[in-house]
Amino acid sequence: MTAPTLDTNGTTLWVALMEDSGDQVLVVDHAGRIQAGNVLAAQSLGLEPDKLAGAIYAQNLPAHVQAERLGYIREAFNTSGPIVVDGMLRGIMHRTTYRVVRELAGTPEAVLIVERPAIWPSPTPPGTSIHRAGNDDAGEIGKLTRREREVLRLIGQGLATADIAKILHRSVKTIEWHRVSLGNKLGVTNRVELARIAIRAGLTTLADQPRSELEAIEHPGDREAELKSKPPRPADR
Repeated sequence: MTAPTLDTNGTTLWVALMEDSGDQVLVVDHAGRIQAGNVLAAQSLGLEPDKLAGAIYAQNLPAHVQAERLGYIREAFNTSGPIVVDGMLRGIMHRTTYRVVRELAGTPEAVLIVERPAIWPSPTPPGTSIHRAGNDDAGEIGKLTRREREVLRLIGQGLATADIAKILHRSVKTIEWHRVSLGNKLGVTNRVELARIAIRAGLTTLADQPRSELEAIEHPGDREAELKSKPPRPADR
């Protein structure tokens, strides 16, 4: 398969990819040195957009994660098709595609990297395998114990505290204690925020959510406004 070409000099397709797709987009050379990228990619690397060119891809990740990601770049130069990888970056599950392209950023050959959170399934070219990264950058999720991750996963599925207690054969009080600990470690204050973190981390999916919980996660402001607008319940007699 011949590597596709893509002109970066203001073509509609290039502008749409960089500005309209909502994806993090980078162009790198054989060494992983960034030749071009968009604002979202700069933000993910903790860089100002004008400091992006010349930086090293995945430079803000742990060394073992960065080494694996640079390995995918080298592999992409030696394969005819795209390489699609699912893995956790900065505590969020991402799907990253590495694809060799020609005539990008003034180089004869480069790798185009397109990265997006894997909350929603994204299409892949026919015959393309999806690799699971061997090393994750778990971010704040890495601070959690195995039990806390399990509780977070079940919260992400929209389960109530009593239901989680039954599944894990623990008391309601124990699960409540785990939830408080999760909130302290992850810097959030309520169950909806915990569920959002669980989904972004790939511990569960939006498909596991009851409709009412899904609406609260996608539109938390609407749910809060609805609760505030309801008249108070009359006192029990």
